[in-house]
Amino acid sequence: MPLSGDALSLYPATAHPPGEGMARTNYGFAKRQKEIERKKKQEEKRLRRQGKGKEDEEAAEGQSGDPQGPADTPAEKPSEP
Repeated sequence: MPLSGDALSLYPATAHPPGEGMARTNYGFAKRQKEIERKKKQEEKRLRRQGKGKEDEEAAEGQSGDPQGPADTPAEKPSEP
Protein backbone atom coordinates (compact mmCIF):
# COMPACT_ATOMS: atom_id res chain seq x y z
CA MET A 1 0.00 0.00 0.00
CA PRO A 2 1.69 3.23 -1.05
CA LEU A 3 1.74 6.00 1.50
CA SER A 4 0.80 9.56 0.74
CA GLY A 5 3.18 12.43 1.48
CA ASP A 6 1.44 13.20 4.79
CA ALA A 7 1.79 9.60 6.00
CA LEU A 8 5.45 9.50 5.01
CA SER A 9 6.20 12.37 7.37
CA LEU A 10 4.45 10.57 10.24
CA TYR A 11 6.04 7.19 9.57
CA PRO A 12 9.68 7.20 8.46
CA ALA A 13 10.84 4.49 6.07
CA THR A 14 12.22 2.36 8.93
CA ALA A 15 8.96 2.34 10.92
CA HIS A 16 5.71 0.61 10.01
CA PRO A 17 2.38 2.42 9.97
CA PRO A 18 -0.32 1.01 12.28
CA GLY A 19 -1.92 -2.16 10.96
CA GLU A 20 1.06 -3.16 8.83
CA GLY A 21 4.32 -4.92 9.51
CA MET A 22 5.10 -7.12 12.48
CA ALA A 23 2.42 -9.10 14.26
CA ARG A 24 1.34 -8.13 17.73
CA THR A 25 2.38 -10.21 20.73
CA ASN A 26 -0.31 -12.63 21.82
CA TYR A 27 -0.16 -12.19 25.58
CA GLY A 28 -3.22 -14.39 26.09
CA PHE A 29 -1.42 -17.36 24.54
CA ALA A 30 1.67 -16.81 26.69
CA LYS A 31 -0.50 -16.53 29.81
CA ARG A 32 -2.33 -19.75 28.98
CA GLN A 33 0.91 -21.65 28.39
CA LYS A 34 2.25 -20.42 31.73
CA GLU A 35 -0.96 -21.53 33.46
CA ILE A 36 -0.77 -24.99 31.84
CA GLU A 37 2.85 -25.37 32.99
CA ARG A 38 1.92 -24.33 36.55
CA LYS A 39 -0.94 -26.86 36.69
CA LYS A 40 1.35 -29.59 35.34
CA LYS A 41 3.91 -28.91 38.08
CA GLN A 42 1.19 -28.95 40.75
CA GLU A 43 -0.12 -32.30 39.47
CA GLU A 44 3.40 -33.81 39.49
CA LYS A 45 3.91 -32.56 43.04
CA ARG A 46 0.56 -34.06 44.11
CA LEU A 47 1.47 -37.42 42.57
CA ARG A 48 4.89 -37.36 44.27
CA ARG A 49 3.22 -36.74 47.61
CA GLN A 50 0.76 -39.59 47.07
CA GLY A 51 3.57 -41.92 46.07
CA LYS A 52 5.60 -40.95 49.11
CA GLY A 53 2.63 -41.70 51.37
CA LYS A 54 2.22 -45.16 49.84
CA GLU A 55 5.93 -45.92 50.32
CA ASP A 56 5.72 -44.91 53.98
CA GLU A 57 2.71 -47.21 54.49
CA GLU A 58 4.52 -50.13 52.84
CA ALA A 59 7.59 -49.55 55.01
CA ALA A 60 5.45 -49.47 58.15
CA GLU A 61 3.73 -52.74 57.15
CA GLY A 62 7.13 -54.39 56.62
CA GLN A 63 8.31 -53.35 60.09
CA SER A 64 5.15 -54.36 61.97
CA GLY A 65 4.63 -57.65 60.07
CA ASP A 66 6.77 -60.75 60.03
CA PRO A 67 10.47 -59.92 60.28
CA GLN A 68 12.40 -60.26 57.07
CA GLY A 69 16.03 -60.11 56.12
CA PRO A 70 18.77 -61.01 58.63
CA ALA A 71 16.30 -62.29 61.25
CA ASP A 72 15.22 -65.09 58.87
CA THR A 73 18.74 -66.54 58.77
CA PRO A 74 19.84 -68.97 61.46
CA ALA A 75 21.25 -67.23 64.52
CA GLU A 76 24.09 -69.73 64.93
CA LYS A 77 26.23 -71.09 62.19
CA PRO A 78 26.98 -74.79 62.37
CA SER A 79 30.47 -75.43 63.66
CA GLU A 80 32.93 -76.84 61.20
CA PRO A 81 34.53 -80.28 62.01
